[in-house]
Amino acid sequence: MRFFAVGDLQLTDKIPIRRKDNFIDAEFKKLKSIGNLVRENHVDVLFLLGDVFDYSTVSLWFINRIVQEFKLFNVPVYSIVGNHDVAGRVEGVHETALGNLFETGIVKRLSLVQYINGICVRGIDYTTNHNLDLYKADPGDIILSHNMIVPTPFPYTDYLLACDVANIIKKGVVICGHYHIPFEYVNENVKVLNPGVIVRTDITEIDTDPSVLLFNTADQSYKFLSLNSSRGVDVFNTEEYNKDKVDELNLQDFISAIRSTQFQVCDIEATVQRIGKDLNIEDNVIKEVIRRVKIAKVSA
Repeated sequence: MRFFAVGDLQLTDKIPIRRKDNFIDAEFKKLKSIGNLVRENHVDVLFLLGDVFDYSTVSLWFINRIVQEFKLFNVPVYSIVGNHDVAGRVEGVHETALGNLFETGIVKRLSLVQYINGICVRGIDYTTNHNLDLYKADPGDIILSHNMIVPTPFPYTDYLLACDVANIIKKGVVICGHYHIPFEYVNENVKVLNPGVIVRTDITEIDTDPSVLLFNTADQSYKFLSLNSSRGVDVFNTEEYNKDKVDELNLQDFISAIRSTQFQVCDIEATVQRIGKDLNIEDNVIKEVIRRVKIAKVSA
């Protein structure tokens, strides 16, 4: 069986902050690119790794257009459920945009253990109780998971390391979503793969090249295929982002300087103005500090 594994699509009818391109068009171009690659590579099945949608609900016109694009894939499409698909409530998936896709039959829900083209495939939806035991029971030939599996330690508490998952299943393939950065962890008997995010909604994904994973179960070979999307620097407003970062750094430095200064509460605005001028802080940053101070005084 030759299949595609598609990472977090994050489809949305809302324009993300800092995107400067025609975002909606860019989303559907990606779906068309996936369809073209399905046909070019003679793929049998397409698996979606959860977070098909960025929000659990979307406009009717948007879901209808997605249905039409998915029909053009012309291969069976299966999906597991991600946290964004259901706003954290997997049991409520029937009330969501992804649930609508399941209802149409265009996308089939993958859960527990299913045999697809003679291959045992197991889906693990997003869960708040993500642990190694989930990979120990009924591992299957291929496991698809929308949970935090990372190649190296990560600044979150609810993750599993790819090497630990590999040690648990001992033999097979795990393909995961949720973590947006693509990676591959491979040892002699196990492959842990992540194709990464497809629709880049956050500027932190600026360096990600949206790609899909092509896997061949006959010889266990795989490769990542780029969708040839526009470069991150061409779709994100980096100038605005960098300015905001500088302003925030100036703001934090400014606040630190104020904290080290002794003054009467009644003189606070004048003191902020004076320190700001002494430090050559821009007027917009001074005004923001004064605004925050006023809020703090009201809340106190």
